[in-house]
Amino acid sequence: MSFEKSTPLAPTESPTPASELRRLGAILYDSLLLLAVLVFAAFIVQPWVDGQATVAYQLYLLSVSFIYFSWFWLHGGQTLGMLAWGIQLQPVDDSKLTLKHALLRFFAIMISWLILSLGFFWLIIDHQLIAAIVTWLIGIGGFLWSIVDRQRRNGYDWVSRTRMVRVLRKSSTITTV
Repeated sequence: MSFEKSTPLAPTESPTPASELRRLGAILYDSLLLLAVLVFAAFIVQPWVDGQATVAYQLYLLSVSFIYFSWFWLHGGQTLGMLAWGIQLQPVDDSKLTLKHALLRFFAIMISWLILSLGFFWLIIDHQLIAAIVTWLIGIGGFLWSIVDRQRRNGYDWVSRTRMVRVLRKSSTITTV
């Protein structure tokens, strides 16, 4: 079976925003792939860190995560999860994706995940359910914004001036020997 890159819609056609379900599917798919990449990256440096989660080690893993996403975004606008779910990242002004787009998007996503994580820690450490729920709602608020936005852009789309659109997939050909 051969996989080919998705092709964006023709310039005369208006891009169709990606649905929340497709976005979530791509997030889950990429989370599993990123986990495998991070396990491998951790294995590589294990002899030097000796199991200690130093700041340098954490920054290393954060850098590996950024490289994973930005490389795919800058080389076709699709991570493997996005490719599987038929969605693509594009700048809102139809220019080429740049490192600035990738940096802004990645760090906006990291801030969102940080807020979500704080909610879990708040619940575990202080047993403050209401505070945790409020924190979670703030954390996912950027993602949920895409439900009410006409173009289905979420918080990190706004920050990075990008949009997630549906793309047509070229048909895969299955060859048997």
